[in-house]
Amino acid sequence: MRHTQSTLSCKDVCGYATGMLLGALASIGWVTGAATVEPLLLVQVLVRAAAERRSLEAIALLAQQLPCAQTIRNALAKLLPATTAALEPAIVDGLHRRLPKSLARRARTMIIDLHTKPYYGNKRTPGIYRGQPKTSTTTFFAYATLLVARKGQTYTVGLVPVLNSDALTSLIDRLLRQAAQHGLRPRRLLLDRGFYAAKVMLHLQQQNI
Repeated sequence: MRHTQSTLSCKDVCGYATGMLLGALASIGWVTGAATVEPLLLVQVLVRAAAERRSLEAIALLAQQLPCAQTIRNALAKLLPATTAALEPAIVDGLHRRLPKSLARRARTMIIDLHTKPYYGNKRTPGIYRGQPKTSTTTFFAYATLLVARKGQTYTVGLVPVLNSDALTSLIDRLLRQAAQHGLRPRRLLLDRGFYAAKVMLHLQQQNI
């Protein structure tokens, strides 16, 4: 039997990310007429900047028929909530909106990863995470994700920003709570080495995880 192979293009992935983000952000007021730049264009710019790891200024210079970077920043300032905590529910809801319903039928193997993105700007910028030297810096933007593994595929079901003041056990609890709100339970939990600590092991044992 010949096995078919499906190949995703960059355009497919960016289109999916744009659609998911638009649906999620609509719940916090990202609608037509709410700012000088339309939500679809804003999300497309953000997705491109993230995919290419470029600044808004660089994208504004490269793209045609795009408002200047300052106009884009003004629109974002108007539409974004004041804190990441206020944004978090909308993003998590967007992640869960397109999950297979079968994921909640039984407890699953789950994976927690810690991600750090190098930051070379002002070290007093809010939200900065300080870690071991990597790529010529000790400052990063950091976040943790929770994934469900099933049949060789993974589904992101949790996302939280990470600060140095956050306890590792608190981050794990928040991620598992996001999954539990949608009926997802851990059968076993695989942890990034950044979470390897005696307090974490004890905390999970107390919860029979």
